[in-house]
Amino acid sequence: MFRRCRPPARSLAADVGPRNSVDSREIEPRRLFWAGPATIATAVAAVVLVQRLVLLMLTDLRKFSGNILHSNEPAYATVFFVGWAVLIFPIVADAASNPLRTFRRLALGVLVLSCVPNLYGGFFGRSIDWGMLALMLLHVVAWAVTVTMLTRLTVRAV
Repeated sequence: MFRRCRPPARSLAADVGPRNSVDSREIEPRRLFWAGPATIATAVAAVVLVQRLVLLMLTDLRKFSGNILHSNEPAYATVFFVGWAVLIFPIVADAASNPLRTFRRLALGVLVLSCVPNLYGGFFGRSIDWGMLALMLLHVVAWAVTVTMLTRLTVRAV
């Protein structure tokens, strides 16, 4: 009565294609033991490097942004906030159906919110405050390092 159907033949292209698509990757939480501290250290190093470059390029800074850019505050803030991202990443990985996409979107939303005060301070004065925009650049640098490292170093191809 019922005929037995053969499974469809697989094409050669399916075997040769990239294996790093979202469907074929799995987050391995144990990798966070080394990837988490590496992410924090790399983000701090990148922020400090960009901070030093900004200080070389921008000489006449306003008092508020200049004080922050000449201090260690960006490095300390990076340790704190990237540390929170490392702690939140496994929670998102456990709760979301597509954890990498969800974490990227969450991180982008947090980046946009963190840049609002810098945008306000940078553009709504008498003139453009390049120091505030440089601080926003530091946010973007920390975000890029954090999202890239956490979403690439903690996954393995299945």
